[in-house]
Amino acid sequence: MALLATGCGKRESLSAEGDRVQELRINNEGEPSSLDPAVAIGTIEHYIMLSLYEGLVTPDPKDLSLRPGAAESWDISPDGKVYTFHLRKTGRWSNGDPVTARDFVESYHRMLLPSMASQYSYMLYPVTNAEAYNSGDVLGAGAALTL
Repeated sequence: MALLATGCGKRESLSAEGDRVQELRINNEGEPSSLDPAVAIGTIEHYIMLSLYEGLVTPDPKDLSLRPGAAESWDISPDGKVYTFHLRKTGRWSNGDPVTARDFVESYHRMLLPSMASQYSYMLYPVTNAEAYNSGDVLGAGAALTL
């Protein structure tokens, strides 16, 4: 009788347990090949990275309009060619260090390095000299890029 009684109680759902113990649980179809945003290319990786990283802006889940992310606001020049992002003062890395503009610049430079061979580097080509830098036509320590 005691054995039967133990199976009759209400079980905690996996999502409720995750909330209680502060664990993020994601059901993927397979193992991610990389969680490095500069080289990850698959859907599996994308879903995990959406949970781990935040860009300067983020899409509104209802209409996909841009909403603040790591940047609390941004300005666009009258000609539409210069975007100035104002980072949230409260932005922190997982170790507590503040997120800085330099972090974003270095990340974009890294993604554009020819040696990285990032499949999605073309997404940064609207940045002045990004395509030339990525193809190796502009050399240097990033001074040729306007970020």
